[in-house]
Amino acid sequence: MKQNIFSLVFLGTIFLGIISTYGQHSSQYSEIKEEYPDARIVRLKEEVEIRISLVEDSIVISKDYFEEKIYLDETANYGSKESIHYSSFFEIENLEASSFSYENGKYKELKVEEFKEKDELNKFFYDDNRTINFIYPNLKKGSKTRLSYTENIKNPRFLGSFYFGDFSPILFNQVTLIVDEEIEIEFIKFNTSEINLQLEKKHKRGKNIYIWKAEKVDQYEYESKVPSYAVVLPHIIPKIVSYTSNGEKVELSKDVSNLYDWYYSLIKDVNTDTSDPELVKLVEQFISMYDTDLERVKAMYYWAQQNIKYIAFEYALGGFVPREANDVFKKKYGDCKDNSSILKEMLEIAGLKGQITWLGTRSIPYTYEEVPLPIVDNHMILSYTENGNTYFLDATGRYTPLGFPTSFIQGKEALIADGLGTYSLVKVPEVPAEKNKYTDISNLTIINNDLVGIANAEVTGYKKRNFFLDLEDVESPSQLKEYYNSELRKGNNKFLIDSISEKNKYEYDMNFEMDFSYTIQDYVKKLGDEVYVNLNLNKPIYYFKIDENRENDIDFDFKDSYSFKSVLQIPQGYAVDYLPESVLISNGLMDFEVSYIQEKDSITYEHKLSSHFLKLNIAQQQEVNDFIKKAEKVYNEVIVFKEIQK
Repeated sequence: MKQNIFSLVFLGTIFLGIISTYGQHSSQYSEIKEEYPDARIVRLKEEVEIRISLVEDSIVISKDYFEEKIYLDETANYGSKESIHYSSFFEIENLEASSFSYENGKYKELKVEEFKEKDELNKFFYDDNRTINFIYPNLKKGSKTRLSYTENIKNPRFLGSFYFGDFSPILFNQVTLIVDEEIEIEFIKFNTSEINLQLEKKHKRGKNIYIWKAEKVDQYEYESKVPSYAVVLPHIIPKIVSYTSNGEKVELSKDVSNLYDWYYSLIKDVNTDTSDPELVKLVEQFISMYDTDLERVKAMYYWAQQNIKYIAFEYALGGFVPREANDVFKKKYGDCKDNSSILKEMLEIAGLKGQITWLGTRSIPYTYEEVPLPIVDNHMILSYTENGNTYFLDATGRYTPLGFPTSFIQGKEALIADGLGTYSLVKVPEVPAEKNKYTDISNLTIINNDLVGIANAEVTGYKKRNFFLDLEDVESPSQLKEYYNSELRKGNNKFLIDSISEKNKYEYDMNFEMDFSYTIQDYVKKLGDEVYVNLNLNKPIYYFKIDENRENDIDFDFKDSYSFKSVLQIPQGYAVDYLPESVLISNGLMDFEVSYIQEKDSITYEHKLSSHFLKLNIAQQQEVNDFIKKAEKVYNEVIVFKEIQK
């Protein structure tokens, strides 16, 4: 009897616990949690309404934003901090934010009372971007948040992008544009084919109304090495093509020429003052030191890289207008525009023509023809053309030699200025793998169970630049050895550099060389009268291995190439019993080669690997992974020496 009562009490306690647990959350939470069991946050609603009006020959734009989210697990408090960005181009007003906690069968609203404004500055970047920061109170599992504000957009070229997908599910997303009929607007769509994005058009009281709507958009997965999520997430970019005022049609963003004309109006009056005498004197030194124009351009380009420290100051239109070359020369710092300004002035002093050039880095997926708006680019450099060859001079890319674009603009479209109304669009070349090469030659000896080597390594291109940037942060001999033990590692984690010397360190036009000796302890395996050595001491192909479950394209900094050669002395008293076969594999994306050649008292091993891509789509990723599986078998091959019987 007592046991039955205990059982009933126990079951009742469990039942009440279950009721209590479910009672802590709303029915809305339960329904959404069931539909999206793996989501942490679900965006219940996101609504944007933009009003674009023509007022006294000027376009006036305001945007109302509304967002509501629900938090589905215990990580809810991680979303407590929120920031709203604005600048001289965007003004925020009517900001309201609240969190809602479910208590006693209903949601209780807790309004945010404190908003703090903050300049967004860091060591190398200063602009007029500011944030309004606040904290949602008492966020927990089952809580909701609500956010609304009005944004006044002060330049009609900066309407921005509107996304219909995110890293959390979105139940309802709507963007409404209410546009005066005198204003012509177009929309550019990206990555929208896999969602049900609907457009409804209306005309009412002299207004054209465009309603973009998407419902129940699943979350997108965050993955590394995606250049930017503009490549992945569905979004639209509206552009104001033209407007009619007083019976006259004014083009604003119809095509690239409109964007260029605006850009050119911002740079045409830069550097109109007389050049600083000290800057003239510097350029005259370069002229006297070198015989050809290209050598002089190179000298000035390298000087700018070495002497103008990169610090970005971008206030209002200062984000588009280069500073005066004389000021940059005196202060010895500036951003990409300022570097372009001083280089252009230096070339002009030398009687040469440099051309201001705009382009987007590889994080921006648009072309100028697709999106003739400022959102298409984020970088300015100088171009110099000689004998039909265009050189892209980006002085922010320290240790980048002439003839190399900086790695993050490879393959991008460049808008090159050539005066009022005249420009050209030129594609920046992609640097081939053989120009970004790591070459390593080792002479190897077996001492007991250790593999002892004397090596020379040589580095070129972007690989060399990466070494130089890393080495700038090395402050002591012990740190230097630690760095090289990591970067030059061979065989296994028992690799240890005994000595190292450097040649052509920080040189732009010469290969960087490292002479070093090393030991790999206990690397050689002995079993009875046999000795086993795997000469695949470097296996760079694993750098390219990609997660089989990846969903997005993957981006690489540059195409690269490796070449390893090892000459191993055959141990005294032993003969070669097994020598692996040479292998050559190629699939258009990668080349892989391993070869073994036996000579009288040594074995020469060579391994070459090249990658010929900057980006891989899903199908290409599978090709590369299949390629790596073939190479893995080759890496497992060992040389077998057998003791000579006397």
